[in-house]
Amino acid sequence: TRLVSDWSSDVCSSDLLSDYLFLNEQELAVVGELLRIPASLRLNIAELGNGILSLLPVQVLVVKRGPAGVIVATQRETFSLSAMPVQEIRDPTGAGDALAGGMLGALRRIPSDRDADLRKLAHEGLRCAALAIAEFGVAGLLRSPPLAG
Repeated sequence: TRLVSDWSSDVCSSDLLSDYLFLNEQELAVVGELLRIPASLRLNIAELGNGILSLLPVQVLVVKRGPAGVIVATQRETFSLSAMPVQEIRDPTGAGDALAGGMLGALRRIPSDRDADLRKLAHEGLRCAALAIAEFGVAGLLRSPPLAG
């Protein structure tokens, strides 16, 4: 884990080595500007994501879109998944963190090829995000069993 303190130099640096980069839509737009991706490409989230993947040493870009779900992009594919339905949103705080934690936790538990399982990982992240917003704090996450590997 690395704290990025200065976006203009840290994110654009080639020493940022990470397999996964999690950004919300606003962060994605800022990174696109910092990397000087043409404005015409920044209008489309998928094209902007592909531009970022071509410029940063990142294998998987995950765009957290709140109630709209998630977009996952690699050099080979880009796909989106809708957020999971929740009866009542009690506390949206930490939903994006729960999504990232769910995906990375599932990555650890699923021992097969990463690319083949990105949809499973994203689905687990969305499940964790839904659990997180359905209760206050971490109560919803603590009551749910993890994804079976």
